[in-house]
Amino acid sequence: MKAVFLTRLIRLKKEWKSILFWFVFPFIMTVIVMQTIGAVQESTNIPIGVVLEEETELATELVENLEQTSNIQLQYLSLHSALYKLEKYELDSVIVIKKGFEDKLKTGYRNQVIKMYSTDRSIAPFTTVETVSSYVQDQASRYKAVGEIQKLYTKNNVQEVVDAEEIIEKSKKRLEEKDLITPMFQFSTDSYVVSSEQTALLNVWGVWALFSMLATFFIFDWIIKENTKAIAVRWLYTTVTFRWYSLWNLFLYILLIVAANVLSVLLLTIVLDVMIRPQFLFVIIIFSVTISMVSFVIAYRFTKPFFYYVTSILLSLLLAVLGGSFVPIDGLTRRFEGVQYLSPVHALLLEKPNWLWLICIAAILFVSVWRGGRSHASS
Repeated sequence: MKAVFLTRLIRLKKEWKSILFWFVFPFIMTVIVMQTIGAVQESTNIPIGVVLEEETELATELVENLEQTSNIQLQYLSLHSALYKLEKYELDSVIVIKKGFEDKLKTGYRNQVIKMYSTDRSIAPFTTVETVSSYVQDQASRYKAVGEIQKLYTKNNVQEVVDAEEIIEKSKKRLEEKDLITPMFQFSTDSYVVSSEQTALLNVWGVWALFSMLATFFIFDWIIKENTKAIAVRWLYTTVTFRWYSLWNLFLYILLIVAANVLSVLLLTIVLDVMIRPQFLFVIIIFSVTISMVSFVIAYRFTKPFFYYVTSILLSLLLAVLGGSFVPIDGLTRRFEGVQYLSPVHALLLEKPNWLWLICIAAILFVSVWRGGRSHASS
């Protein structure tokens, strides 16, 4: 083992510039992408048509909340005019506040109170839906609370009359003081939970995950380079087989990649002013170990670097898309159970360790490398 590490250190002395580049690559690219999108976001307003089928207190309140949301430009139109503009791509989407909106919310019914239209060219349909839904949910939850309090009064034979408006006003005040739910219309930050930081088209950790996967795949090209036909003959004269050599180096690279990724995430929280929980660092470690083993297994099956690079790029993009890095997959996961397990990125965005991927890739590693030897994939 000592000889293996010494050999690797000797090679690292010659290749340290390349290795260092791939270690900092996720951090640099994430900063560039997020700051570029941030600059575009500041100068971009998404035109959204609003059709009011009723002008009640709750409908007006919803519209006022939307007006205060950043990067949204509301246009009040009739349904016919709004759909016409949408067909001409003059609007990104159309929100219809249906008749009976207030009555339904007050009775605790919040489904199908809003109708939305969008096109295949809409920039932010998912974000618009999540933003509007969060406001509607907030409104409905207040009246649901009033109903629950009334039930408690009745159950306990309390004669005092429940003042619905007073309860609602207290709820609003508490919401403002605690900042429990503050929906915002943004292009970057977290997703999957309705909050000011989590209704995004582009997720900062999703972007980081993509570049981290790319970097990890390219780091592991040493497996192919160090077992070419010209070099493979040297293993016949050593006491260490290439299999053992590569496994010990896998352990070493996992340590280096984990350290680099944790440092990268910590720097991103400072540079991009992103808040994370301490547990998220453990999620990053599990993700880094998983992707390292995935890279190792795939690289071990190739003999030509070019085909390995192409496969790495395509696989990284596929895992990022399936994980929800660019477009939320909430609707897809509701329709097709198990889709969220197709990519380790999804668990990362949820800030949960993906044990399933870790266990599966460890089993594949054992079967393909320990028992199966090496196949010579060239395409």
